[in-house]
Amino acid sequence: MKTTIPLLSLATTLIPSGVAAFSSLQGCKISNAHRLPTEIGMAKKMKNKQAELLKKMELAKQQSAQEASDEKSANNKLSDEEIKEQNDRKRFEELLSTQPVAMTDLSADSYLTKDQEELDMDLRVSGRDLLFEGDPAPTEEFNCLIPTTSEQPIGEMGAKRLVPWTRDGRGSDFLVVVCDPRIKSNDLREITKAISMELPKNLLKETIVISADSPAENRRFLKKSNVANIDMFSDESKTWMKAYTALGAQKLYSTMYIVADGRIQRIARDLDPLDAVTTIRNADKSYQTRSL
Repeated sequence: MKTTIPLLSLATTLIPSGVAAFSSLQGCKISNAHRLPTEIGMAKKMKNKQAELLKKMELAKQQSAQEASDEKSANNKLSDEEIKEQNDRKRFEELLSTQPVAMTDLSADSYLTKDQEELDMDLRVSGRDLLFEGDPAPTEEFNCLIPTTSEQPIGEMGAKRLVPWTRDGRGSDFLVVVCDPRIKSNDLREITKAISMELPKNLLKETIVISADSPAENRRFLKKSNVANIDMFSDESKTWMKAYTALGAQKLYSTMYIVADGRIQRIARDLDPLDAVTTIRNADKSYQTRSL
């Protein structure tokens, strides 16, 4: 029986948990003569981890090559589950390839806060069945969303006008979604008010908000808050949120997605109302620079 090494679980034992803390050292030059004993010890530990990492990487590459050969021989179209597994493998390889420089530098297109980066890393290596960047973006569940202008779901026709990859070339090629599974979420409401006032118009028109409240409750909130320039949808059954694994792995929180080309292009969990506008703008810049 073929034994598969859980790549993301492997990564959690090899990638230091304090990577983000070292970003403040970027550009600093410290000579060996002034290095503290703790720094020297840390460097030795990193060297040992790097040697172990190289051994594990070689084994992982051999396993990946074998799996790729098996996929090629099957000559079948990859299912969403296979694509997700392939993305997990790619993410692990990215962790391996970027680990030597991660101690001193952040990704050029980083858009997450330090807390969000740590949460994302924890979730990636936790083994939970969650969606991440590059994974297939569920489409059918958009049909179940209910707008504030109606009491009925938008259905397939409404979803085709909303979802970028079903528009037949009409409109924008991406969609920003902010959602929260909590009833009358204060965070989501503060985020909605913030983005309605501060997000650039060209980006705001490509943004929707999904709540767990009824259409009537959404209408009351929008009217009371004097917000009229953003589309808000109801997902009381949480059908959409379940499909997008937005129910929270450890706690409930607001989440932002950028979806395009049938893929999740960017994702920011535990969105802070104070940072939401900046996060969305930076995520958009990141996506415009590099799509998945």
